[in-house]
Amino acid sequence: MEQVCAKEIRAGSRSYILTVSREDLSALYPGFSRYTVSLQGEGFAPVVFRTNSYEYEPGVQLRAEEVAMQKAGAWERDLREDPAGFLRRMPEPAAGRQRFRTTMPLLSRQAPVPAGTLACLRSGQKRLLRITV
Repeated sequence: MEQVCAKEIRAGSRSYILTVSREDLSALYPGFSRYTVSLQGEGFAPVVFRTNSYEYEPGVQLRAEEVAMQKAGAWERDLREDPAGFLRRMPEPAAGRQRFRTTMPLLSRQAPVPAGTLACLRSGQKRLLRITV
């Protein structure tokens, strides 16, 4: 994982660390990168936002890195303006890893790919079929 930027933010009487990082996952899919924006500080669970290069279709002007940097900028601004309000608006992290059992196949839409949309047919943890439409 490559760190794109990191910044210490003083807001109120506290200090926070805001980071943007990039993971090159092109070994899985060509040109696939995941960007993670995270905010850490004392007394609360880390706040995380993720986006990836396959979320945006080729004709769309948005790019994953730009979206991650915009989100980091918005978080910094909001945190400086109202630290307590910002943290109250953030979702609570899930308690532990959720596990679901199913015997029915599940078709899950995944990120768009250059040739269309990728979906996987799954049953439990086993992938049965990969479909590109």
